[in-house]
Amino acid sequence: MSEGKKLSVEAAWNVLWNPGSPCFLPSTFRSQRHVGQVWLAHIPKVDVPDTGPVVLLNKEPWGVVTLNLKNAAVSNLHTIEPVKIEHNEKTGEVTAQVQFRQLQYAGDYEVRRGKPTASALKLASAQLRTPTALADADPNDNISLAKSYQDKLSLQSGPNGSLMLDTYYRHNDAYAEAFTNEKFNTQWATRQTSGQTTKDFANHTATAATPGNTGTVSVNGQPDNTGATPYNIHSFTMQLLVVATCNKQNNQDAATAASKFQDSTTTPSQSSQTVDNVMNLVATSPPQTPASALALPQAIEPEWKTKIRRELMPDIEEIERAEDDMQRGIRLREETDKPINGQFSGYFPSYTLTLTGKLGTTANGNPQLKFSSVTGPFGDVPIKLGVFPGKLHGELSESIDKAQFLKSILGKRAVSSIASSKLAELLGHALTLAMNEG
Repeated sequence: MSEGKKLSVEAAWNVLWNPGSPCFLPSTFRSQRHVGQVWLAHIPKVDVPDTGPVVLLNKEPWGVVTLNLKNAAVSNLHTIEPVKIEHNEKTGEVTAQVQFRQLQYAGDYEVRRGKPTASALKLASAQLRTPTALADADPNDNISLAKSYQDKLSLQSGPNGSLMLDTYYRHNDAYAEAFTNEKFNTQWATRQTSGQTTKDFANHTATAATPGNTGTVSVNGQPDNTGATPYNIHSFTMQLLVVATCNKQNNQDAATAASKFQDSTTTPSQSSQTVDNVMNLVATSPPQTPASALALPQAIEPEWKTKIRRELMPDIEEIERAEDDMQRGIRLREETDKPINGQFSGYFPSYTLTLTGKLGTTANGNPQLKFSSVTGPFGDVPIKLGVFPGKLHGELSESIDKAQFLKSILGKRAVSSIASSKLAELLGHALTLAMNEG
């Protein structure tokens, strides 16, 4: 470091804004700079937390539409400009003010509409309820009952129960995605076996699983002359549809797991079983790993299963066509329950930011300035979404333009993120270098 004349705080401040100076501050936001024997770090951008889903529309035909701004950052920090600096020589306190001509707030967005997708179990259940039933849902409904059996599987059913739960939750997102295919949705909710739908079989299961019934009420009923029960037939049908949909959506691991679900327990036959019978089989059966599954002899498939596979081919092909149409843009994402992804951007000037700190000295007597805080008001941040095909984009963009609360939130997040960045450290370091290199 130079042993020449040390600059005052005010003089060093002016050096930071001289384009010919190695300490020229705007350039440090673009790239790292070497000043004397010291590297001056840079801040190309400042990451901003995700907003999480923000409801912007709730109207027909869209239903509830949410927007999540994620993977976002504030950039263009090189547009920083000086306002003023004040140094109290008696106390050593320093107050500096800066502003930015034009900042950019940009990142990715995710638009969702329709049903929630947090849980495949919740989605599956939602398909079987009417709007009235959803509005009047009992907290002790079938979902709560299923949750209680998850606890039993994890705590009382040995390694096989834990493996089953782990498999489900590893592929939960994939199973939830299956319900974004409307053709699969329709099959799940309306397809009948012996006059009963998935809702009917689910209600029967819930009755069998209710305390007091677990040892006496059959889960799957009595087999017919094919050796299968309507419950078994319907379960196998839905299993094939889940597997086909997952495969088409490139979720092959989830499809494989769904196809192997019946192998998680070794059942002696298609005979009638109670919940207690099933839970005991889970607890006493060895867990099926991929290696052990390969070692099992391949049983000849019963005729009733082969018949279902043949009958389902047109329906599976319809599910696959619907998925193809969506992937190729023939069917718009806004017409499905799939998320719409893209990028967004917004430009805005900042209000004046105030940095406060104190001038001290190092052990060898050189001046050293450290800023301890950054404060300042925030303004609105208007953003624009990258275009996606369809009519929803126009309505959503109009809603964003009118969403004063969202603009204000983004402005506050931008200023907060800049204030908590290394801006104060960089500015203090730059001023210290300028003072000592004078």
